[in-house]
Formats: sequence, structure tokens, C-alpha cells
Amino acid sequence: MPGQEHDEVLTINRNYIAQFDYNFNSQWGVSTSVPFVSRDHEHIENDEATGARQPESWHFDELGDIRVMGRYQLNLHTEAPSSLGFGLGIKLPTGRYDVTNDEGEQAERMLQPGTGTTDLLAGVFYNRAVAGFGWVFAQGRIEVALDSKDQYRPGNRYLVDVGLRYPLTSKLALQAQLNAVVKSHDYGDNAEPDESGGKFLFFTPGLSYAPTKSLQVYAFVQLPLYQYVNFVQLTSHWAALAGASWRF
Repeated sequence: MPGQEHDEVLTINRNYIAQFDYNFNSQWGVSTSVPFVSRDHEHIENDEATGARQPESWHFDELGDIRVMGRYQLNLHTEAPSSLGFGLGIKLPTGRYDVTNDEGEQAERMLQPGTGTTDLLAGVFYNRAVAGFGWVFAQGRIEVALDSKDQYRPGNRYLVDVGLRYPLTSKLALQAQLNAVVKSHDYGDNAEPDESGGKFLFFTPGLSYAPTKSLQVYAFVQLPLYQYVNFVQLTSHWAALAGASWRF
């Protein structure tokens, strides 16, 4: 595209997340998530002076930004089991924001494994049992950077999820979600305000299986229903999530 510094080609993300969750009692709890980011990115750099087009690529495996989130859950006295909860936490600047490729070129800030900023995390969630239908849930979250780092501040993120969990057997359950994400522009001299931010809606079906009372495995596929991005950005065709949880 004329006047564009680079043309995006491909980004592949592989995120490995270890999450530790602890309940102090039936109401209070805390969780910590530690991400490890494996990312491949390719774009073509455009030289406006000469008209040359130079391919550039990055691959890195790095620790991301650690999140710590406290929560309070209130069991509601209704005709069906239900609960309302609130969460408050922080994202720590543990991930690098200056990763370079073999040629010494630094990756764009939005591609880095960390933002370099400390972010406030806040949310609210609601769960309810529906007779003959399983569990339904809804949650909303917001992520806001509290500072900037090296002339970069990520845009605010607003997330809303609604879904259901329907037991097929005593161990196997069907799950389905709608996930909405709104991200505002990034800011700063090292940001790309005109090429960041957007609105997204995904459909995420999946299955969970509990072979024992302590162990649960799950898998989801995320399919885009709507994606709108500012100017030119890469969007995903699909995403997959698989994992396991163990309760002590």
C-alpha cells in the first residue's frame, strides 16, 4: 500500500501458560498466570526512497508478562445455584520489549512478548445453573496500562464473554462461548496508533473431560465471526486452545 512502511505477511503465535489458583475460603481467592510466548512474524519493509522491498522476519521464545488476580465470589440465595464475583489484579512488566532478529532489527512493540508497562486488571463474573441445561456464565474485564515504557503505551482492552457448559456424561461436557474484544489505539512515539486497535467477535466451541475428580483436560477452537481493525493489520483465521488442570 502506498505510504506504508511495511506490508504485513504472517504472524503465528504459540502461547504456553502456567496458571496457579488458590482459594483462601469459599469467597476469596487468587490466581497467577505465567505466559511463555513463541512467536513467528514476517513482513516486507518498504523503502520509499528507492522503492526496494526487503523481507524481514523474527522468531523468539520468551517469557511474557505475568498476571496476578485476586477475586471475591458471593454465592447468591436464588432458586438455582448462582454466584457473582469481582476480580482485581495487575499485569507485571516481566516480558522483554526489545527483542531483535538476527539482523539486529527490533520487532514492532505490539509484537514483543511484553509491553514494558504495569497494567490494571479488573472484572466481574456471574455463573448460574439452569435445570436441564447445565451452567451459563458471563464475565466482563478491562485492562488499562498505568504507565508507559520507552515511548509506548498499549491501548485499553475491553473483553466480554458469555457461554454455557452442558454435561454430556458425568465426565464429559460440551462448552460454547461468544467472546467480544475491543482494543483502543496504542500510544507513543514507538507505537503505531493508526495501525493498532480494533473490534472482534469470536465463537469458541469446545469439550472438557474429567477422568478423575482432580484432573480435567479441555480443548477449544476459536472462530472469528467479526473482525474490524484500524488501517492495515493481520487478523486470525482461527485459533486453538488445549490444556489440563489439576486440583490438589
